[in-house]
Amino acid sequence: STTFDGITLLNMNTTLFYHPQYQPTEAECLAIEQQVHVFNNTTDTISASKYLVILHHLCLLTDQMAGKEMSLSTIFHYAHPELLVSCTQQATFEALLYPKLLAVQERGVQVILVSGDLGQRAKSFEFKTPEGLIFLGSGINNSCGKTSPPEWVSNFDPDQILLFELTEGTLDWKFVELGEM
Repeated sequence: STTFDGITLLNMNTTLFYHPQYQPTEAECLAIEQQVHVFNNTTDTISASKYLVILHHLCLLTDQMAGKEMSLSTIFHYAHPELLVSCTQQATFEALLYPKLLAVQERGVQVILVSGDLGQRAKSFEFKTPEGLIFLGSGINNSCGKTSPPEWVSNFDPDQILLFELTEGTLDWKFVELGEM
């Protein structure tokens, strides 16, 4: 993670997460556990930042965390809450890491998770949990072509990107069409 201008930025490689049936190699487990270690160090020690922004690819929001308000599989390309995030603890994001984010939020640091696994079904995504955590998503898919698209691509509206702006210590964001840049 890195910290600048009141923002702690953490990049998570969610492609390391794995299905319960899969047996990760020793090298994969080392990378997975290193990521959990960085995540824990960041969430355990963050104090001076106003924001914790986590960049990731796969959907981390679950139906349970969203209060069953939406069908995540109609928004994200790959929404699988059963993926395990640790080899040693055999736990999901919701069970192992999400409680740490709730604790960060409770300490007054705004937690914002930014997913990139969108574009095929939804062009943008914004959701705030009852606890105040913010989930954002943006993705691009229109480069795959419209003549014979893959079956998982169902949205050919203009692609949108997510822009952040930090003004006087306040982080704002907006979605804009890719062509409007």
